[in-house]
Parts: sequence; C-alpha cells; structure tokens
Amino acid sequence: MIKFPDGPSIVSHAQQFLPASFVLAATRIVGSNLSRGLIFLCFLSVSSAAFAGTVTITSPANGSSVNSPVHVHATYSATATYMKLWVDHVASTVQQNTNVFDSFVTLSNGSHLIEVQAKDASTLQIFTTAANITVATLAVNPPATSLPPGGTQQFTETDTASTSVTWSATGGTITNNGLYTAGSTTGTFAVTAKDSAGNTTTASMVIAPVHTVTNLCQYCHCSLHEGLGGPRSRTGHSQHKYVCNQFVLVDGRPPD
Repeated sequence: MIKFPDGPSIVSHAQQFLPASFVLAATRIVGSNLSRGLIFLCFLSVSSAAFAGTVTITSPANGSSVNSPVHVHATYSATATYMKLWVDHVASTVQQNTNVFDSFVTLSNGSHLIEVQAKDASTLQIFTTAANITVATLAVNPPATSLPPGGTQQFTETDTASTSVTWSATGGTITNNGLYTAGSTTGTFAVTAKDSAGNTTTASMVIAPVHTVTNLCQYCHCSLHEGLGGPRSRTGHSQHKYVCNQFVLVDGRPPD
C-alpha cells in the first residue's frame, strides 16, 4: 500500500521480472469510483554488484605443488544452484544445489589451472576463483621462497612413489627433515628432494640481504640544522636537503 501526499489511498503491486529488476504498479483512486483511477509505473533496478558472492578455494593452495589425485575443496559465500570444476579451461565435475565443492581429480604431472565456478541461486550470476598448481609424484613445498642470510625455512614433501626421501641443498644447509638454513652468500640456490624410486623435485631458494634505511635527520632533527629553521622544521629541511642527504644510511652506510 502506498499513499500520495494529498491523502487518497491507492492499491499497489510489485512484480520481479529479473533477478535484480522490479516493476512497481500503483493505481490512484479518483473520488469514490473504484473504476476510475490513474496508473503509475515505476521500474526499479538494483545493481548486481550488491549480490556478489565469493568462491574460496581451500584446497589446493594457489602456487602449491601437489600429488595426483588432487583434492579440490571450495566454498561459496551464498546459495548456489551448482558448483563446477574447470581444469585447464575444460569443464569437469559438477555438484548440484550446494555451496561446498569437494572432489578428487586425477591429473598428469606438470602445471595446471584449477577453477571452481558457482552459479548464484538468487541472481543467476556465475562467480569463479582460480588456482595455479604443479602436480608431481614427489611434491615439495614451498616451490620457491627467499631468505636473508642465516634465515631458516621448513620444506615439506609428499610422495606417492616412496616413503624415503633425501634432502640436499646449495647456498646453505638442510636437515634430514627438510629444515633449510641459509648461508652468508647471496644469490639463487636450490633445495632438492629425491626419493628411493628416483623421482627428484627441486625448489628455488633466493638468499638476499634485508636492507635497512635510516634517516638520521628526521626533518632537521640534527645539530647541523640548529639555527636554520630549528629542530624538526620542514622549512629548514626543504632549504637544506643537501645536508639531509648526508644523514641517510642504507645498511649503516651512505647510499651509493
């Protein structure tokens, strides 16, 4: 029921034609004759962005190395008429009337693109999230990482061909359990796992220093700027940038 400012009552009706579109029809009664009136139509459109859902792939992790069959698990934040798996742009398993996708898919060794799609039950829109993975008989994680000199990283492996894995590494040391300790030399190195069946997988390790930048001036917070605008004076700082540059240190040394 809708009322006009001058008081007469009207009969109203709303009809949904599209998931986010509505037509509101209103008839204004003229006098006491219900057969006479004015019809008002109003078209309302609600942005589909207001109904956006989210597909979250919880397994496998994006960028990870995994064994086959691959466990694919994903959730949708609203109600879905179906959820569908795509592998390398080819449609695969479909699960109906659910907001949780859970399945195993057999894949060959190598790189693959996993996509999980959900069709929203209310808006009929389709939402998709993707994950890039590498399938290997001997999977090592993380496939690539970086450390400062002396830093540590725990590597893990899953193997479908053997239960015995030997670790080796360059640029640092690694324990029998896969705990890597970076050496003092910077550069790109390798962490390798080899099983008793002869399968070998290598992860990339970058050792790089962590740079620290120290500004000893801090807007004229140094004795050389006393009398040139005073401590912490932006005016003094802007007039004497050449002085401030002498008080910026990178890793404890003046910049090159």
